Amino acid sequence: MLKVDQRHRLQRRLVVWAYRSIRWAQRRIPPGLRLLAGILFFIGGIFGFLPVLGFWMMPLGILIASTDIPPARRAMERWLGKTRRRLREEGKMIVANGPQQTTGDESSGD
Repeated sequence: MLKVDQRHRLQRRLVVWAYRSIRWAQRRIPPGLRLLAGILFFIGGIFGFLPVLGFWMMPLGILIASTDIPPARRAMERWLGKTRRRLREEGKMIVANGPQQTTGDESSGD
């Protein structure tokens, strides 16, 4: 099982990766081609057991294709925003509670 810190880092990396993937696709790929590329990535992900392709292609395909479908784009942005807010709140809690849990001899210094 993953520890809370490891799970938090993994979720944060997933959200950052999703944002970067969406923004990259929106800037570099024309709209019709984005949908086609997203579908091709998803199909390639289905064959992820093959050496050249990988299962990582499925979520990337969904993210890229969702940028051209307004209801899917709104749902994805809502999910990413909600996840980002939750991770930010958890991060503050971990930072706030971390030193108190890990060290017992804090000096009050100057």
